[in-house]
Amino acid sequence: MAATIEELSVNFFDDGRLVRRELAKEVVAKGTWATVAFLLQELDRKTNEWGPPRVSVVRYKKSRGEYRFQSRFNITGEKQARTIIETLEKWFAAKGPTAAVRAAVKAADERAARGELPEAPPTRARAPRPAAAKPAAKSAGAAGADADADADADADAEPEIDTGGHGDDPPDF
Repeated sequence: MAATIEELSVNFFDDGRLVRRELAKEVVAKGTWATVAFLLQELDRKTNEWGPPRVSVVRYKKSRGEYRFQSRFNITGEKQARTIIETLEKWFAAKGPTAAVRAAVKAADERAARGELPEAPPTRARAPRPAAAKPAAKSAGAAGADADADADADADAEPEIDTGGHGDDPPDF
């Protein structure tokens, strides 16, 4: 694991042999959620030649002082890379959003003004935590003691929250 962004690398060795080499690294975002773009090549083990360069955009989450891999998006060829570049250039000009982005924002604002909002994923509200638990009354039998223990366990249980599968997603997307 890496403690700093500078230590992050996609170099990979198999039996002491470099089979994936990092050609370049660009830090896209820093912080608890770091994003790093790597330019890399992989060794073709049959021909013993390096394959074409490709890009891997990797997300890391810093936890307990170390960056841990979370997800990756691979751009596997020049055609795919150029399509992504063209799309981003279409959406964002050098000095801000292009007319296409401004039109998309305006259309979304107009839909919101008409009340046509996207539907949020269902969530369950968190139940309020009970006040300090009162001491359980002594019961006469073992069955009563078990029931009291079950009631205490239920009162202390943390309610589950359905986040629609997005609870662990990074906050900045």
